[in-house]
Amino acid sequence: MRFCRPSSDETSAYREYQFCGITFCLAWSPTAYLAARWAVRGFTEALRADLDGTGIGVTLYESAGVRSPYWEHNPGSHERVPKMGKLIPEVTPEQAANAIVRGVERNKRLIVIPFMMKLTYWLHAVFPGVVQWLMTKTGYRRAQAEK
Repeated sequence: MRFCRPSSDETSAYREYQFCGITFCLAWSPTAYLAARWAVRGFTEALRADLDGTGIGVTLYESAGVRSPYWEHNPGSHERVPKMGKLIPEVTPEQAANAIVRGVERNKRLIVIPFMMKLTYWLHAVFPGVVQWLMTKTGYRRAQAEK
């Protein structure tokens, strides 16, 4: 299957298609989770470049945590969110779904919700060292959990 390099004959049938990579930004730790989130972002950006000119859209969705049973099924995970991240309100599944649908319909390259996440995203783009330092300093520490 040639997913990333369809021919022009193949793409004419897919003009209405949209790929949407979905990631949630608040988990700056543990390492594997963060690496997976950046992998989705990198894959989405590479796919957008690969599909340029085909008529197939590519969107990346990033948000704060989504209010869901995830937290109940993963005890201790909520406590691992950096304190700085707690300034960003969680979104409901409905808010996330509405933002994704609206963004895909408008062929947006990037969807970031809520506003405080957009602000953090912008600050990270302009001052990456400062935001990373704040996330690290206010984040979960293994040594704290073992005391």
